[in-house]
Amino acid sequence: MNRSELVQRVAYDVSINKSIAEKCVNTTFDIIKIAVKEGVSVTLIGFGTFEVFSHTHFPMPRPIGRRGSMHRPLFSDSDRTTVKESKFIHFRPDTNFISLINDF
Repeated sequence: MNRSELVQRVAYDVSINKSIAEKCVNTTFDIIKIAVKEGVSVTLIGFGTFEVFSHTHFPMPRPIGRRGSMHRPLFSDSDRTTVKESKFIHFRPDTNFISLINDF
Protein backbone atom coordinates (compact mmCIF):
# COMPACT_ATOMS: atom_id res chain seq x y z
CA MET A 1 0.00 0.00 0.00
CA ASN A 2 1.39 3.39 -0.94
CA ARG A 3 0.44 6.83 0.37
CA SER A 4 -2.34 7.52 -2.16
CA GLU A 5 -3.91 4.12 -1.46
CA LEU A 6 -3.76 4.90 2.26
CA VAL A 7 -5.48 8.24 1.64
CA GLN A 8 -8.22 6.54 -0.37
CA ARG A 9 -8.73 3.95 2.37
CA VAL A 10 -8.93 6.61 5.12
CA ALA A 11 -11.40 8.64 3.06
CA TYR A 12 -13.56 5.55 2.48
CA ASP A 13 -13.43 4.20 6.06
CA VAL A 14 -14.16 7.56 7.71
CA SER A 15 -16.58 8.75 4.99
CA ILE A 16 -14.78 12.01 4.34
CA ASN A 17 -13.60 13.84 1.25
CA LYS A 18 -10.35 12.53 -0.27
CA SER A 19 -8.66 15.94 0.00
CA ILE A 20 -9.43 16.11 3.74
CA ALA A 21 -8.16 12.56 4.22
CA GLU A 22 -4.97 13.49 2.36
CA LYS A 23 -4.42 16.47 4.69
CA CYS A 24 -4.96 14.20 7.71
CA VAL A 25 -2.50 11.56 6.49
CA ASN A 26 0.12 14.14 5.47
CA THR A 27 -0.23 16.00 8.78
CA THR A 28 0.14 12.78 10.74
CA PHE A 29 3.32 11.85 8.89
CA ASP A 30 4.68 15.40 9.22
CA ILE A 31 4.10 15.39 12.99
CA ILE A 32 5.87 12.04 13.32
CA LYS A 33 8.81 13.26 11.20
CA ILE A 34 9.18 16.50 13.19
CA ALA A 35 9.05 14.69 16.53
CA VAL A 36 11.61 12.09 15.45
CA LYS A 37 13.86 14.82 14.03
CA GLU A 38 13.77 16.50 17.45
CA GLY A 39 14.84 13.23 19.06
CA VAL A 40 11.45 12.39 20.58
CA SER A 41 10.29 8.80 20.35
CA VAL A 42 6.80 8.42 18.89
CA THR A 43 4.70 5.56 20.24
CA LEU A 44 1.50 4.55 18.49
CA ILE A 45 -0.13 2.04 20.81
CA GLY A 46 -1.08 -1.10 18.95
CA PHE A 47 1.25 -0.22 16.05
CA GLY A 48 4.79 0.52 17.24
CA THR A 49 7.44 3.02 18.26
CA PHE A 50 9.71 5.23 16.15
CA GLU A 51 12.98 6.01 17.95
CA VAL A 52 16.18 7.84 17.07
CA PHE A 53 19.53 6.30 17.98
CA SER A 54 22.96 7.70 17.38
CA HIS A 55 26.36 6.19 16.82
CA THR A 56 29.03 8.23 18.50
CA HIS A 57 32.18 9.53 16.88
CA PHE A 58 34.94 6.89 17.12
CA PRO A 59 38.31 6.09 15.51
CA MET A 60 38.83 2.88 13.55
CA PRO A 61 41.56 1.38 11.37
CA ARG A 62 41.45 2.48 7.75
CA PRO A 63 40.65 -0.34 5.28
CA ILE A 64 43.57 -0.88 2.89
CA GLY A 65 42.37 -3.69 0.65
CA ARG A 66 40.60 -7.00 0.32
CA ARG A 67 41.79 -10.37 1.52
CA GLY A 68 41.26 -13.58 -0.42
CA SER A 69 37.88 -14.89 -1.48
CA MET A 70 36.11 -13.97 1.75
CA HIS A 71 36.23 -10.26 0.76
CA ARG A 72 37.00 -9.08 4.24
CA PRO A 73 38.90 -5.81 4.22
CA LEU A 74 42.46 -5.63 5.50
CA PHE A 75 43.09 -2.87 8.02
CA SER A 76 46.14 -0.73 8.59
CA ASP A 77 47.33 -0.62 12.21
CA SER A 78 49.07 2.73 11.89
CA ASP A 79 46.63 4.64 9.67
CA ARG A 80 43.30 5.38 11.35
CA THR A 81 40.16 7.13 10.19
CA THR A 82 37.34 8.68 12.18
CA VAL A 83 33.74 7.62 11.82
CA LYS A 84 31.46 10.63 12.18
CA GLU A 85 28.54 10.61 14.57
CA SER A 86 25.40 9.48 12.78
CA LYS A 87 21.77 9.09 13.68
CA PHE A 88 19.34 6.47 12.49
CA ILE A 89 15.63 5.79 12.94
CA HIS A 90 14.49 2.52 14.40
CA PHE A 91 10.92 1.23 14.26
CA ARG A 92 9.96 -1.30 16.92
CA PRO A 93 6.57 -2.88 16.22
CA ASP A 94 4.12 -3.30 19.08
CA THR A 95 3.59 -6.85 20.34
CA ASN A 96 -0.10 -6.67 19.38
CA PHE A 97 0.90 -5.73 15.84
CA ILE A 98 3.38 -8.61 15.68
CA SER A 99 0.79 -11.09 16.94
CA LEU A 100 -1.70 -9.81 14.35
CA ILE A 101 0.81 -10.58 11.60
CA ASN A 102 1.66 -14.00 13.06
CA ASP A 103 -2.00 -15.02 13.39
CA PHE A 104 -2.53 -15.00 9.62
